[in-house]
Amino acid sequence: MKVGRNELCPCGSGRKYKKCCDNERNVQSPRFIKRHDLWRRQYRSRRYLEHLSEEDLITRFNDVFTNQLLLNEQLKISFHSINEEGEYWMIVFTHILEEFVLRGYKHPEPIGKRFEEIQIPKYDLEGLPKAVESFKKMNLVQGKFLLKYGKYLYLQSCLEEGKIRVMPASSYEDPSLNPAIRDAELEVKIAGIPSEINMEVFDSKTGQSKGFITPTGNVNYTLKSRTNYYVYCLADIYSLRMYGDFEADCCLVIKDPDKFLQKVIEGFNTQLPNYKVALNTVNYFDPLNAKANNVDVYFSKHFRYSYQKEFRVIWLPPEPATKLEPVFLELGNLAEFCEIIRLVD
Repeated sequence: MKVGRNELCPCGSGRKYKKCCDNERNVQSPRFIKRHDLWRRQYRSRRYLEHLSEEDLITRFNDVFTNQLLLNEQLKISFHSINEEGEYWMIVFTHILEEFVLRGYKHPEPIGKRFEEIQIPKYDLEGLPKAVESFKKMNLVQGKFLLKYGKYLYLQSCLEEGKIRVMPASSYEDPSLNPAIRDAELEVKIAGIPSEINMEVFDSKTGQSKGFITPTGNVNYTLKSRTNYYVYCLADIYSLRMYGDFEADCCLVIKDPDKFLQKVIEGFNTQLPNYKVALNTVNYFDPLNAKANNVDVYFSKHFRYSYQKEFRVIWLPPEPATKLEPVFLELGNLAEFCEIIRLVD
């Protein structure tokens, strides 16, 4: 799992998440304390949600709850296993509930009238049972394939003719896009909580330090790319919920990622040979528990999108650029190592 890979654990221990709350033996606590009681105590020792507005707190509740949800092979909505990714989401979810308690909210407020905003997996899409069986028959090994969810109209031409559109990162800010796709790809935003930030004040005339102060609220700052760039997005885990989330009616299954990516990169380079290419899985970060030196603006995204498990290819221009036009590739037939799963024929 990519969530929490680099940032500090939200429990306040000062350790990185993957060396802390995924191993309770590392946590100094009473032997038989319940998990949720432990997490609530840990949150009170580092109340990192204290300065969020009510609206931001509700948004965080929706983001975390959305990431807890799965659509399993029986087309039932379920949760991640507590022994896997689910533990991380249960920890941060419990922290939100404890913040509700500390603010004196009465159940079910403040989220009582906002449940409809949660992105619930669409379990009743026509053709999902067929998609389950089609993917099983491929007998693929996790980590040895990539996926592209979308419309059959476009993915069919990708399969048969290798037609691919590569978009500039700035295009994903379009407000008309599906919320699962829309994002500010040119920047990432992080917040530091007041208890962990010291701000030094300098005299404007003498330049001498006047001492340190502690801010009264979260300190928000933004990391921005120096340039617009091209990005091509894929997924590295097959997830039934993605058909509904992306309003997709099919999925291109790339059974040999190395060959596919080589063709994409070579095809792009024939048109724009001076661009620098990079590819990697996306790291999802919690903006309240991340450190700037662990966040790469090109391969990091808000943990709101963690359920998407994105793999991406990016191309940086030789000189900083603001406006870029889409690039259209024609790679030839890809059926040798790609296959389409279509919900409805």
